[in-house]
Amino acid sequence: MQNDTEQMDFLAIGDIVTDAFIRVNDAKIIPDPSDSTSLLAFRYGDKVPYEFVEEVRAVGNCANAAVAVARLGLKSALLAHVGKDTQGQACLDELTKNNVGTHYVFSHEGIPTTTTMYCGTMLTALSWSSIKYFRSSCPISLSRQK
Repeated sequence: MQNDTEQMDFLAIGDIVTDAFIRVNDAKIIPDPSDSTSLLAFRYGDKVPYEFVEEVRAVGNCANAAVAVARLGLKSALLAHVGKDTQGQACLDELTKNNVGTHYVFSHEGIPTTTTMYCGTMLTALSWSSIKYFRSSCPISLSRQK
């Protein structure tokens, strides 16, 4: 792990998130006749039972690039913003574990770290693109979100 006075080989600048993959038990897949996609439907007002949730921390294009460069043996760091919360700390821990410099990752009080949730059933588990929901994000993040 490098300190903030060492020269870096690579600095990734952008967003960092936690992805949560949720496999649900009780949902219907409805083909959308207007295009080639399908809808994942739940009964209105019901609690949605699920089989498992798999959380993957410190991901996103920039975080992934910083980790990949570090795994190649180069000195990398990430410039990003997280909330001063459990998810933000978990992202910092994951970056540190992967030898990515975190001295340019800024934690902000009162702004939650971005979490993206993907839902799927056993039938859609290979795509995981049924639902994409941003719980929150730091408004000063440097990457543009669609």
